[in-house]
Amino acid sequence: MLLSRDSASATSARLGRGQIVLSAVPVQRLLDGVAAALRTDVRPHITDPFALMQLRAIDEVLINLAERVDWSLADVAEETDEIERMLARLRKAGWLGDRVPGDAPSRPQAESVAPSADALQRRSEALFSLRDALIWLEQLPVRDETAVAARSAAVEFLRTATARERGRLKSGMYT
Repeated sequence: MLLSRDSASATSARLGRGQIVLSAVPVQRLLDGVAAALRTDVRPHITDPFALMQLRAIDEVLINLAERVDWSLADVAEETDEIERMLARLRKAGWLGDRVPGDAPSRPQAESVAPSADALQRRSEALFSLRDALIWLEQLPVRDETAVAARSAAVEFLRTATARERGRLKSGMYT
């Protein structure tokens, strides 16, 4: 188990009463530890089928959340690059967009472990632009040739992104 009652008790004993301390344990490890504790310490005492189902759901949420708390810069950059490629296709289809292609902030170094503020800002801007582009796309005439091709590209992009996210889930629900 990643975290034990003994280590938590020892830490609590060293602290004075009423003191608040943030854990030095990485959030991913903490969530993994909570999930493991639920499986090993709580699960054996649950007999109600509904409660067991809820416990399994909590376990899946914790496991999937643990994978998401620390995104790598490479993951953020890859997702942003995909969004920006989709935006470029929509610009070719006539969307004016909010930025001129190539006006993006400079790309962060891919070797970094944690996403930098610049990478997260770039991703945020790309997501807002994608939202605006999809709204524009919905307002185009249904039978317009350019709109049909752009909608098809957008649908394929969204399907691919959804499939990638489902692939990252650790669950029996989507397999």
